[in-house]
Amino acid sequence: MITTKSNNKLSYRYSQSQPPMDMDISQVQARVPVAILRLNERINLSNTEQLVEKAQEIFANGMRFLLIDLTNVPSMTSAGLRAIQTIYKIFGSEPSSDIKDSTGEKMEGSFQKSAHLKLLNPNPDLRRILNLVGFDNYIEIHDDQQKALLAF
Repeated sequence: MITTKSNNKLSYRYSQSQPPMDMDISQVQARVPVAILRLNERINLSNTEQLVEKAQEIFANGMRFLLIDLTNVPSMTSAGLRAIQTIYKIFGSEPSSDIKDSTGEKMEGSFQKSAHLKLLNPNPDLRRILNLVGFDNYIEIHDDQQKALLAF
């Protein structure tokens, strides 16, 4: 890790010597072509840059639908949550003028669940954290791959 300090701010950048993140990518044809990104390790500050870069690469190669498989992810730090949010932004998030609160009033600036990004099979602790921070409000979380693919 390389640490630099400028204007009293620390920034962290991982050198090229970081081991590659253990992940697999495949593509399946559902209603639309879907990239499946299977993560096979804990998501933390040491590998989130690689995760976001891989999502950017998938998007740059023309894929517009991404399923992130969390089956083999034992835990995730706040850096991992931030990476998922960044990927959500990469794959698009459109404000919805149709969302209403419990009183029937339009909620300005609200976001609907992403049509382009879904999460698959987080363990119970990770699911609880994803729900606690509100990810389930704008990213669908599935326990079954077939159902997740049908949701695209």
